[in-house]
Amino acid sequence: MLAIMVLCFTGVVATSASNGKSYTCIDVLINADLRKRYGVTSLQMIAAAISPYMTMFVPLVASVPYVLSLDEERRKNNILFRLIRIDKKTYFISEYLSAVISAGVTVFGGMILYSFIVFAAFGSLPAPDLFLSYIKIFAGSFIYGMNSVQLAFAFSAFIENKFICCTLPYALTYAFYTFLSMITAVALKNGQFELFVKIQALYKSNLVYVFEKNDYLKITVIYALIIQVFSIVMYIAIWSKKNK
Repeated sequence: MLAIMVLCFTGVVATSASNGKSYTCIDVLINADLRKRYGVTSLQMIAAAISPYMTMFVPLVASVPYVLSLDEERRKNNILFRLIRIDKKTYFISEYLSAVISAGVTVFGGMILYSFIVFAAFGSLPAPDLFLSYIKIFAGSFIYGMNSVQLAFAFSAFIENKFICCTLPYALTYAFYTFLSMITAVALKNGQFELFVKIQALYKSNLVYVFEKNDYLKITVIYALIIQVFSIVMYIAIWSKKNK
C-alpha cells in the first residue's frame, strides 16, 4: 500500500502554458502557490495519481502480497494439507480470490492513504456533491488492482521463485508498453488520431475510470477481460497437469 501511495505522488496534475513545465502531485501538494495558480482541486489531485510510473509498477507491487503468501504456504507444505481437506476446484477458487482481492486492496488502500494526505494538505474533506466522483475513482482503483495481478497469478502455477513470479509480469508490461509507445509515436506523426485513441485504451490503468464515460472504455474492458480469461485458463491447465 505504501508503495502505491508513493507512486500516486508522481502523477502530473498541472502544466505551465508559458513554458510547458509539468508539475507532479507532490509539487502541487507541498506548494500552496501552485495550487492557487492552477486552481487544482483535491479531486484533480486524486484523478491525476494514475501516472506512467503507477501504470508500469502496479503489476509488480499488486502481486507481492499474494506471491509472498503463496511462497509461505509452499515452504510450510500447507498446500498439500489444504488439498486433503478440499477439492481442486475449491482450492483454485480460493487461490484466485486471494490473488485478486489482495491486489485490489493493495491498490485501493494506497489510493486511500494518498487521498488522506491530499485532504489534509487541502484542509478539507470532499464536497458532498463530488462524493460520488471520489467513490468511482476508489472503486476503479480496486478493479485496476484486481486485474493487475492476473499474470502473476497465472505464472504462480509453474514458477515457484517468488522474485521471478513478481518481476516477470513487470518485465512483460514494460516491454508491451514500450511497444505501444512506439506505435503511438508513429500514429501521432502520421496524424492517425483514431489509432492513437485506440492504443491508449490498451493501458489497463484506464480501469480506474471504468465508471466514467469515455470513448475507449469498451476497448479497455474487453482487453482486461481477455487478460483475465487467459490467465485463469493458463493457471488451470498448468496447475492441473502438475497436480494430477
